[in-house]
Order: sequence, then structure tokens, then C-alpha cells
Amino acid sequence: MIVRTFGMKTMRQRIFLCGLALTLWMAFPAMLLSQAGRGAINGSITDQTGAIVPGATVVLVNKANGVKVHATTNSSGNYAFISLNPGVYSITATEKGFVTVVHDNISVSVDRATTVNLTLQVGSVSNVVTVKGSTGLNESTNSTVGQLISSATIDRVPLLTRDVYDLVQLSPGVTPANGAANSSSSQAITSITSGRPGINVSSYTINGAVEGSVYYMVDGSPIGVAENNAAAILPAMVIPEDDIQETRVETQNTPASYQSGAAGVISLATNSGADHFHGDVFGVFRPDILAANEYFNKQSQLASGLPNTPPTFHRYQEGGSIGGPILHSKLFFFADYEATQQALFDGSNTFTVPPSAERKGDFSADTFTIYNPMVPDKADGTRQPFAHNIIRNPNPIALKFLSEMPKCNRPNPATCDSATNGAVNNFYVPGVDPSSAQKFDIRLDLEKSEKQHIFGRFSFDRLSSALVNAFNNAWDPFYAQNITNGRNILLADDYTFNANTVLQLRYSFTRHYENQGGDPQQSKYDNLTSLDFPPPWPRRRTTRRCPMYCSTT
Repeated sequence: MIVRTFGMKTMRQRIFLCGLALTLWMAFPAMLLSQAGRGAINGSITDQTGAIVPGATVVLVNKANGVKVHATTNSSGNYAFISLNPGVYSITATEKGFVTVVHDNISVSVDRATTVNLTLQVGSVSNVVTVKGSTGLNESTNSTVGQLISSATIDRVPLLTRDVYDLVQLSPGVTPANGAANSSSSQAITSITSGRPGINVSSYTINGAVEGSVYYMVDGSPIGVAENNAAAILPAMVIPEDDIQETRVETQNTPASYQSGAAGVISLATNSGADHFHGDVFGVFRPDILAANEYFNKQSQLASGLPNTPPTFHRYQEGGSIGGPILHSKLFFFADYEATQQALFDGSNTFTVPPSAERKGDFSADTFTIYNPMVPDKADGTRQPFAHNIIRNPNPIALKFLSEMPKCNRPNPATCDSATNGAVNNFYVPGVDPSSAQKFDIRLDLEKSEKQHIFGRFSFDRLSSALVNAFNNAWDPFYAQNITNGRNILLADDYTFNANTVLQLRYSFTRHYENQGGDPQQSKYDNLTSLDFPPPWPRRRTTRRCPMYCSTT
């Protein structure tokens, strides 16, 4: 049973949902309900003749942390372990008059129940038969069609942006919304190259469904937010690669536990700590010296009169993870951190600036006509032009702004200032578009008893993307245009009543917000009185904060 409250639910709604969960449990105590974000093992125990073995003791051991769970086969010889962390397990079956059987290295994956049938041989219980590996294990209780992307695949497949969402393209029927293989992560990185700030992540369709209809889950709880420009649901953040244990892509017959995820589900399971300390440290370094020029960029440089040089590009990523016990076989932790720094020269550092005459309101050398916007249109719809194409009394604040704007420098710095009639692309500035990312997660797992498992996770990311500070309007040479923030808090409590019933409670809070327009503390004109603005303008800020996703126009 799954009860989810997320966002900012009212207290009345929370009480109602909890009451509904209790009512359903009391009304259907023998019903095996769905377990989003978890796994299960079930099967039967028979003897060599195929006869069932009721009352046999079955012990499940988590190979990572040593936690044990006990069960007993029912009158039909069946057993079940439900609401399990994805991972590797072993099963030991014992019964008087039979040899003990150990089935080792059983893989349990997210949103799947693995069937393990055991056969006991007559003999002494002190004798042990060990079966290694999970070959031939299957799931016979679920019709959902999908693909598991295991931890081995995540570890071995190189990911440029360290975003596991890129791997979902390995699943049949999954295609990027733009029809071409893309790198969905590094929101700050893709926002620079695409000109689109913010939550530019995982945009996929499954089996031709409408873009944005895919459901995103992490540890059994939704992590999607509404992207208003595309009327789609997208993940609020990208969980670091080190924190992802496995990914499952559900493409058909998605279970009811996913609520509105009928078009398909991408479900992630995060790592939990083990009964021994383990971790990793990584670094990926790509300096400018490794960047190479390409043919079309060379032609563009030659046509623009620019030097034939490779584009500036460097990218650095570093981080690591660590996990282990706080209380052996009881309380565990896992934490990870990832940072990215990138600077890219994309060849678009050419701008248009007005010549000196136009900065003073003199457009007399231009062939086009300028009109006075302060004078209403005439009855016939015509407008009143400025006499001789000259603005006699320009706005002093505008003049101040224009005086601070850099002068043209191309194609010829000596003559470009005299060019009129709407000269374009007359200013070039060297520099790069910077971006950076900071991400981390921390998770705690408590094995309170064999029946109850409690865990919580906090995920954080902060992504910054910017364009080159071409007009020197900030003290910092890197003017932050867009800062994207993602937060996710998950509290989970799984209580197993018996082999057929589990109560699964989730509280997930997800927030995505953006600061756009630059940091006023870095602005060269933080005190607007220097530009002759009257009060209260000096106290106003230029940063917009968006509660979800918003775009800059």
C-alpha cells in the first residue's frame, strides 16, 4: 500500500490520506499490494518428489549489510519476502529430515518480485547444499514490460555528463523528444548550448506517447515538476551517478502504484549503506589544450576576420561517495558529492552596438526614419517622425547607459564607428560561457526490526549557467544569468505485516526554483543613483526568483 503526500498538502488532506490508508488495510488485510521503489522474493519449497514442504524455515540475508529476515512456508509450501532494498541476497531453507539448502547471489531489483523455488533433499539438516548464481530466476506475477539498467551497466558505461537518465535510451521504445540521441543532464551545460536556461533535463517519450507524459520516480516517490513552457512533467533534479544503484524503465502495463504514469515510468533506486565502509573518488579533467578546431568553425572564423584558433573549452568534474554502518546490522549511511566546472567558447561572442552618433540621438546619417513614440498616431494611422531624424532631448538615463556601452571593434575598428544605417555584428569580445554544478545526497537506513524498515534521503543540487559578460556590467567577469536549485526530501516507512501484506508510507517534498537575471550583489550598478535613477529605484533588485520553472524572454 502506498500513501504519498508531497508538495505542500494541508493538514486536513494528510489526515484524510492516513485514514484512507488505515481503512484500506483493515478492509483488505490479505491483499498483496504494490511496492513502488522496492523489490521482493517469493517462491515455493518442495521435496525431491515434488510434494510441498509446509512449515519450513526460510532465512533471507542481505549480502551488503548482513540484515536477516525470517519466514515460514505456508500450508501450500509458499514463502515471500516483500519490500526489500534492491541488492544481492542469499536464502537458506531448513526443515527437519531434509538437507539445508542455501541459494546464494540472488539479485533483487527495483519494482520486481524474483521467484526462487527450492527443492529439499532427504538427509541430515547439518548437511548443506549451496546453489550459486541467479540463472533461471524469473518473475511470474507481473505483466509489466520494461528493462532494468543494473549497477554494473551504470558503472561500466561511460557517461559524459554522469547522468543516468541518458541510459534510458538503451531501452526499446524510448526516444528523446527531439528525435535524436541527446545528453539530458547537466542542466547548466545544456542550457548554455541550447540558449534555454534551467530545467533542460530528460525529455523522452515512450512508445510514441506525448512528450512529458513519462512519470519519474526515485525510491518509490515522484520527483517530477511541471515545466510550463512545454506543458510537461520533468524531473526536478538529476541525482548524481554515484548515488544510483539501478534504474528501471517501465514501457507497458505500468502498475497502479505509479498513479498517472500510464505512458511509462522511469524509476531510480538510490544506494544505501552497507555493514562495511566503502567509497570511491573520481576526477575527470579536460583542459583547453585538448580542444580541437573543426572545419565549419574555421570557415566561420575566416569569414568574420577572426583568428583561426580552436574554440576554448574545458570541463572538470570531481567528487566521490562513502557509505557504511553507524550501528552494525542496524543503522547505515550513504553520502555522495559531485561538482562540475565548465567554460565554453561557442563562437557567438559577436554583438551589435550603436555608433557614437546614434548614442547621442543623431540618426540623420541613416536611411531609415525614426518616429516619436510620445506623440499619438494620427487619425489616418501615420506617425510623427523626429525632425531630421534627430532626437533633440534624449533621456539622460539612456545617455548614461549608452555611454557605458563598449564601442564597436569590427570589421575595422578605425572605420566601424562611422558606419550607420543599422550596422550589425560590429562588436566582438573574447571570453567563454561559464557554468558550474554542485550536487550531493545523504541517506540513512534503519532496520528497526525484521518487519519494519525506515529510511530517509536528502538530495541537493545548485546549477549555474551564464553567457560571457560582453558589456562589462558586473564586477565578476562571469555574469550568472541563471541559477537553478533543486531539493528533494524523502521519508519512508515500510512495515510488513505478513507475507501477503505490507504498509508502505512515503512523504516526499520536492522543490525546484530559479534565480534569473543576474546576481545584484555582483552588479556594477548596484547603486542605481549613479545612473541618475530617482528613488526608490536604487533599492530595487534585478533578480527574479521562480518557484518552479520559468524562462527568460
